[in-house]
Amino acid sequence: MTCFFDGIIDSLDLRDFRKIGLTYKPAPLIFAKAMKENNKITEHVVWQGVKPKDKELRENYDRIKSYDLNTIMQGYDCSSSEPFLFLVSELFKVKIEVNFIGSMIYYNNIEYSPRTFKFANSRGHFRKI
Repeated sequence: MTCFFDGIIDSLDLRDFRKIGLTYKPAPLIFAKAMKENNKITEHVVWQGVKPKDKELRENYDRIKSYDLNTIMQGYDCSSSEPFLFLVSELFKVKIEVNFIGSMIYYNNIEYSPRTFKFANSRGHFRKI
């Protein structure tokens, strides 16, 4: 079950993949590995209109760093303040809107966000909309 990473991959294009060192649309495992390799503090992303504290940014960084790629087929437990979505917004300079079980969650890259990725998230599934 790789729906979390599948939804993100389906939102990206070849220019985006090149930003993380890939020249093709990757499988979820390759994508997750590339995201870990490009992990950084997401200093340009606000969540729900609020800039996270430095401690929160460090915790997001550490969560991605410690993500076990060997568990990718067991599903991914996406949180309402999701470190990988912070990183997607930072790396690809996009806005992200997530309908999380009926509540809207917003990630906004304050540098420049010409594109918006939209996702829906339930207790057991994540998808691009």
